[in-house]
Amino acid sequence: MTHKIRKATISDHEIILNIAKSLPEWFDEHAQNFEIPEDLINYQSLVYEDNGQILGFVNFAQENAPEIKWIGVVKNARRQGIGTKLVKDVEEILLHFGFKELRVKTLSENEDYEPYQSTRSFYHKLGFQEIGTEYITSFDGEKLPMSVLKKDLS
Repeated sequence: MTHKIRKATISDHEIILNIAKSLPEWFDEHAQNFEIPEDLINYQSLVYEDNGQILGFVNFAQENAPEIKWIGVVKNARRQGIGTKLVKDVEEILLHFGFKELRVKTLSENEDYEPYQSTRSFYHKLGFQEIGTEYITSFDGEKLPMSVLKKDLS
């Protein structure tokens, strides 16, 4: 098994979007068709590749308060440490550039939706802690509570 994590290229965008489309529990149509494509252009992405096949991705903003925007791993490769490895590589990049923290927003635990229970658990296992709640308006006008999680990097 030959795997590597590398910076995503424009030619990877279609594969990344296909991964997102294969995970509708986490990525709705609006995210798949508008938000993720825009963020792939505006922010940095890494991909996890195994024997030439992309199995996961992470997209992150490297700004004043660096933030994971999107992360996804194909269903049949979940629970193998791919997401963890992707986040760890983001952390290393940020540390290299002198950043001291990494944030992520995810659906609040006030929303009883199982896929996001596992998402929050994933981030908590990686050392992220909840620092607050923000409300976003979804594309259909619904107000959604988002947990803001932060991890101190060192």
